Amino acid sequence: MNLSLDWLRAIQLKPRFLFGIWILGMLVLFLPENLAMSFGIVKAKIDLHPWLGLGTLAAFSFWLVQLIPAFQSFRSRRRYRMEMIRSLKSISPEEWILLAYCLERNQQSITLSIVDRDAGSLVAQGILERAEGSGNIIAWPYTIPTFLWEHLLANREMFLRNAPFPEAEVVARLQNLHHQIHRLDF
Repeated sequence: MNLSLDWLRAIQLKPRFLFGIWILGMLVLFLPENLAMSFGIVKAKIDLHPWLGLGTLAAFSFWLVQLIPAFQSFRSRRRYRMEMIRSLKSISPEEWILLAYCLERNQQSITLSIVDRDAGSLVAQGILERAEGSGNIIAWPYTIPTFLWEHLLANREMFLRNAPFPEAEVVARLQNLHHQIHRLDF
């Protein structure tokens, strides 16, 4: 293959590899003479100095360019997660019961009918995830995303304290949901 096309593949390296190449280039370029002699790279360092500089600069540039989408992806994922956490404040009372049930039983997953209206609403909001290809129409597993589950566990008392119903009604609704779920078990 053409040497110039092989160099284009360097652009496609993951940021951590480009960073490693950049650090290695910097070490070789700025290595003190006594250490360069110990490694036996004095002649290579002198003869290839312009190419080492160009390669090191290129690795650094490509690394920076690849960091931009990685940083944007990180910020986007973080923003999405914060929106999901904020959306917990606007869920309906019936949706709150589903999440409270999971918290009360310390389980991240719940089995409901695939056509359950409240579960479907939580899925649409990103608060629940419907399992792929498992279960049946009357007993389908749903899972709270891990980042949201960890937030709920860390703020369990506050979430449960903000119940949309009086305590006696919450207990009755949780028991009703428990019986409804166990009717679905085979």
